[in-house]
Amino acid sequence: MFYSTRNDKDFISASKAMLLGIASDGGLYLPKEIHSLDIKECLDLSYTELAYKVLRPYLDDFTDEEVKNAIEKAYGKKNFPERIIGLKHIEGKSFLELFHGPTLTFKDMALSLLPHLMEVALKKHGQKKLHILTATSGDTGSAVLSAFRALPSVEVSVLYPNGGISYVQERQMLSFSSSTARAFALADGNFDDCQTLIKKTMLEGTKEDAFSSANSINPFRLLPQIVYYFAAYIGLVKEKKIKLGEKIDAIVPTGNFGDIFAGYLAKLMGCPIEKLVIASNPNRILPDFLETGKYDLREREFIKTSSPSMDILISSNLERLLYLASKSSASTKKWMEELKANKIFEADKKTMKAIRENFEAYCVEENESLGSIVDLYNKEKYLIDPHTSVAYEASFKRDTKNLTLIVSTASPLKFPDTICHSFGRAYKDQKEALSILENEYNVPLPPQLKKVLENKTPRFLISKERFHKRMLKEPAYKILAPATSANLGPGFDICGVALSINNEFIFKKSDKDILRGFSFKGENLAQKAYKEYFKHFDIPYVPADITLVRQSIPLSRGLGSSASAIVAGLLGANSICNELHTKEELLEIAAKMEGHPDNVAPCLLGGLCEAHVEDGKITVKKHDIHPALKALLFVPEQKVSTEEARAILPKDYEVDIWKFQKERIPLLMKSFKEGDLEKINEALEDYIHVPYRARLIDDYSLIEKACNKLGLPMTISGSGSTLIIFYKDNEQADALIASVDSKKTKHPYRFVEASFNRCLALYKKKGE
Repeated sequence: MFYSTRNDKDFISASKAMLLGIASDGGLYLPKEIHSLDIKECLDLSYTELAYKVLRPYLDDFTDEEVKNAIEKAYGKKNFPERIIGLKHIEGKSFLELFHGPTLTFKDMALSLLPHLMEVALKKHGQKKLHILTATSGDTGSAVLSAFRALPSVEVSVLYPNGGISYVQERQMLSFSSSTARAFALADGNFDDCQTLIKKTMLEGTKEDAFSSANSINPFRLLPQIVYYFAAYIGLVKEKKIKLGEKIDAIVPTGNFGDIFAGYLAKLMGCPIEKLVIASNPNRILPDFLETGKYDLREREFIKTSSPSMDILISSNLERLLYLASKSSASTKKWMEELKANKIFEADKKTMKAIRENFEAYCVEENESLGSIVDLYNKEKYLIDPHTSVAYEASFKRDTKNLTLIVSTASPLKFPDTICHSFGRAYKDQKEALSILENEYNVPLPPQLKKVLENKTPRFLISKERFHKRMLKEPAYKILAPATSANLGPGFDICGVALSINNEFIFKKSDKDILRGFSFKGENLAQKAYKEYFKHFDIPYVPADITLVRQSIPLSRGLGSSASAIVAGLLGANSICNELHTKEELLEIAAKMEGHPDNVAPCLLGGLCEAHVEDGKITVKKHDIHPALKALLFVPEQKVSTEEARAILPKDYEVDIWKFQKERIPLLMKSFKEGDLEKINEALEDYIHVPYRARLIDDYSLIEKACNKLGLPMTISGSGSTLIIFYKDNEQADALIASVDSKKTKHPYRFVEASFNRCLALYKKKGE
């Protein structure tokens, strides 16, 4: 059973505490009883057997079989192919290596287990879905995303400070993104902002939101970490570094206070730990608290350091320690409310005495921690990460007769730039820094890291307001896909330009596929493209409700109506799947569906595009357009299908014609940039497209004469019946419109004005 640190009178089951993550009163859950464990009975147990013995008493409403199955899945060869933990002994100190899991960090130790337990808990409560919200200062995010990606019933949203984590940490998180899981980079915020926003969102969520957490604020993110303290102690006994019953001190690089609090619980359960030593970087909030009894955030500078996972000022798990030390939920609640309201609280002397009996704290400066990395490697050829180096350096600031266990929380491979910097090694980028670690410092890259570095998932930058809204309501995405004019002049199937006319679509998740607002029944191009996205990227399919809100691009007029639908479908799928892929990746699918890239490239990327296909790869060059240049579209009622337009073209052209066309593309681009109408007219001259397709457009000659008289360049838009006329002054457009006698045209028509600036497909959440 579990209770809140702010209300120790009410109790809930383990499975409920696990699913809720945080108490409704804002408190953190603690077990009703901290069970004792006789370490003598554990000496011959495997890690999985030890985990069962430690955790079983806390899982009150789980069966023995459920607990055993979850543990076996968590700590099997799939997640830990070589070993689960490691012990390295140097200079009378021992390093507890906790970075042999999927994401090379100690967070894997608990997060490999939590999903399997949560899956059981969901079934116990008949809950069909769960949305996990997690703040991360670097390592938790990738571990959470990696752990939960296999559970379709669980959605995961991870929030991290933009620019506040390492390159490898960010690439890891992005590589684990999926249609149900995403890492978001918080603009203009640090980890404390991320954590505050997550707590706020969770507390404001309804039952339907089904929020939970995989941060250490969730008790079952924390409790599995107890196991490795017992495992480390048993390992030290077996390797004859200590005798059974002999006390040790554990030094932990500490920010959010979760890892070291798990060590404290291990001590309370019977693990022979005398002192738990907080190793802090220059943010030093915890050393100051232990010294003064005051937790003071007022006018305290947040310092970005080379140990980013510890760049934290609000240590959430300290609340649990305050309760256990004071044995008062009323006091704990009062202190937390004071911290929120006044940015300061002061614990009483009795509580501080209980804390100081078990904890010490030391601050390590940047130059000290970086120097420790170099010193240890030069002496022992053992490379540590910048967080472990904080703990290692802290070990020299204290005297003890006990063996010192240094908790090594991450692989040095996660911080290649910091390692190279500490050795004074120059490097071009993070990849080169990794190569230096691998080749010169003998730290091989594991397969999972190589795969991470090859991933192309883009960063998702988000504001506090947008993240909050997105989490609390199922988003609907508005897609604006512009019209395009392709086959411009000599750039047949190469050059295209986006126009300021849009079709508007709304995409949102649904239980089944639904189409609304379309003029005909059955699957259309937008839906086909939506489905193709999932097929192409091998992503589990998510049904969608697709609505065509506004259709401004007429069909069969050569204005890219098919490109607009294809691009909208792909962007809709990418939106629903958390923007997993870049527009450049989407372009490959769009061009394949369209048959060539000249329409889809400007629709997706905007502006004037020159798109070449060589060896199956698309190369796109975007060109500037003079800001005063505009388009006047002559759109007749006459339809010309793509099939008709293709059929009228010759099957073969002379080589010299193709060569002439290709060589004149630079002239087209230059004339658009300069906005020179005379040069545009010259550049639009075409021998493989316009002379043939003009025969299909009944009013072509009439409009051509009017344009020639006014000196305005004109061409056929794409393969339809629309004619696109280029101009700069509104008077020119008015004169052309006035000169066209509607009695002489064979079809009703309309003139449409369009611009070129920033015309690209956009998507945004409805209401933003």
